[in-house]
Amino acid sequence: MFSHFLPYISPNQPLL
Repeated sequence: MFSHFLPYISPNQPLL
């Protein structure tokens, strides 16, 4: 679950 949230709110691609 955490792994999915990290990339979601990442500075690299917060939209993607």
